[in-house]
Amino acid sequence: MLALEDTTSLNYTHRAVKEQLGHVNGGNRTRGIYAHSILLFAPTNHQVVGLIEQIRWTRDIKTRGKRTRHTQTPYKEKESYKWEQASINMASRLGETMQQVISVCDREADIYEYLTYKTQENQRFVVRSMQSRCIEESGNKLYAFSDQLRPAGNRKIYIPQKGGRKAREVILDIRFSTITLKVPANKKGKSIPLYYVGCVEQGAGDNGLSWHLMTSEPVTNREEALKIVQYYEQRWLIEDYHKAWKSGGTQVESLRIAKLYQY
Repeated sequence: MLALEDTTSLNYTHRAVKEQLGHVNGGNRTRGIYAHSILLFAPTNHQVVGLIEQIRWTRDIKTRGKRTRHTQTPYKEKESYKWEQASINMASRLGETMQQVISVCDREADIYEYLTYKTQENQRFVVRSMQSRCIEESGNKLYAFSDQLRPAGNRKIYIPQKGGRKAREVILDIRFSTITLKVPANKKGKSIPLYYVGCVEQGAGDNGLSWHLMTSEPVTNREEALKIVQYYEQRWLIEDYHKAWKSGGTQVESLRIAKLYQY
């Protein structure tokens, strides 16, 4: 099963609850709740199993605008800890079934501590890289290393419309290799051995689509690399879930919440 993860915000404007909520989406006037959801999906029969985990929180409005060094904040007190906490909660619910689950996460999950946790706990994952991390192979950074790899094939994928982005079809060159992530200079820990699948849009240059996927799943041939790409393509389902949650018949943002604890 795939555990498709994403974070969204729920905006509330009515006064009954607004003053109890923190800011969202970078604005002081917009108040709301953040929600991090995990949707289980069975890829073999293309069936949504259901929502297995959701973490909700609000930001402290009193700290807005105050400068704090991000590196000085303990990891477990950062919002980014949500990825690990969600996995902990999911593993607690699933027990041994967790061994059959592959977490599929976007670039926001490219966190050294999170990747370390997943590796140490022998939990399976596919995480899109946010940055060209330092790797032990050839003294390179990840993206430069990927450029040196010979394409093992290609895949046509459909990119859905989102915001100002138009829907379109693209052809991606597929590359794969083993990699070892170095410990970041400001962190303590061990290097992380992973498998890598690179997907770069043909003929688009720097402005084209590129997915740099890091995974626990063995990737030793073209077929295994394409399977990782197919797993990541399913991540859009959790975005569709959040979109449906906030529109149509549900309209969760239209709820007249009286007190925060009732949510």
